[in-house]
Amino acid sequence: MIDGADYTYSATHNTYADAQVPAAAKVAVSPQLTSPTIVDGVFDTADFVWTAVTGDVSENIILWNDTPTTPTADPLLAFYDTGMTGMPVTPNTGNINVTVHASGWFAL
Repeated sequence: MIDGADYTYSATHNTYADAQVPAAAKVAVSPQLTSPTIVDGVFDTADFVWTAVTGDVSENIILWNDTPTTPTADPLLAFYDTGMTGMPVTPNTGNINVTVHASGWFAL
């Protein structure tokens, strides 16, 4: 979950390292997404929870493929800044439940 006031999206950001998301922009990092599937080109995962979230108002979500062997080359998968139910969200030290859209995260 990203504070849009502290990070500016750029189409040139191809990897997590390229994105150079400043620490101030990172409001919450999810646990590893579970049950990933690609069916008919649609990427989907199970719902998840951001726990005990604090920090700035968050307007954006960034998805990336976290590879432990080459973290600086982790490819960015998606940047969401519109069309998300419940966003923007103001953290209040509570949990934030994320229900992945019924049609998945995105279609390839």
